[in-house]
Amino acid sequence: MNQFERAKRWREKAGLTVEQLAEKTGYSKESIYLFEKGFTYNGRTAHDRIKRKPLDENVWHRYRMACAGVAAALSGTAFNW
Repeated sequence: MNQFERAKRWREKAGLTVEQLAEKTGYSKESIYLFEKGFTYNGRTAHDRIKRKPLDENVWHRYRMACAGVAAALSGTAFNW
């Protein structure tokens, strides 16, 4: 299981929907969906479809830290997915 799949599994085990995690972290639902697939936004095409690019380490780190904050708020324990 890769880190992106583990992130989704963590969210589901925490009982959070994408919408709830979006509200708690400030990330959009679309961003979370893409993060859990290992991608991020890279603009939009002429047909308004999202262009994707692989996540870079800095973006992934910021998302992981936001999830760590949510985990700490939910359980008060150390964060680990």
